[in-house]
Amino acid sequence: SDLRIPLGSQLVRTAAKSPVLVFCNPHTFARCADLVGALRQNEVEVLPLSAEDPKHLSIPSMLALLGKRKFTHLLVEAGPALAESFLGANLADRIWVFRSPKRLDDPMAPSAPLVEYTPAGEIEVLSPNGVTPDHLMEYLNPRSPVYRGQYPSADIANPDSV
Repeated sequence: SDLRIPLGSQLVRTAAKSPVLVFCNPHTFARCADLVGALRQNEVEVLPLSAEDPKHLSIPSMLALLGKRKFTHLLVEAGPALAESFLGANLADRIWVFRSPKRLDDPMAPSAPLVEYTPAGEIEVLSPNGVTPDHLMEYLNPRSPVYRGQYPSADIANPDSV
């Protein structure tokens, strides 16, 4: 919401190759005209999005705007707060949760929100360090309008694709 995206980030540097949309609140959009201009020069599309709370954008408004642009799929790599927003508003159709066997052991680390959907499938995937496998669990939202049954996605059913 506050345009905390660094100009040197990988997303900004590669925006010319693949479209990048960044949403922010209208006050930040107006207040940070220089940053908006710099992002636009890097082919990042910056879109002001109204919200009742200036610290949190309206996810339904964002999804409506993406729907008008004919987006049919959205991958959200969320932290705990954004994940909780999607879950609380029943806006997630499918959730993948990666769990590493290695604990952070940091009492200040945020914890992931509880996913109350029924698991559809699970696989072990090689972690980025290439040593310990991570556990990937897939959950499907039975209240989603696209729900067709408790069957794992092709990615889970065919783990070589992950």
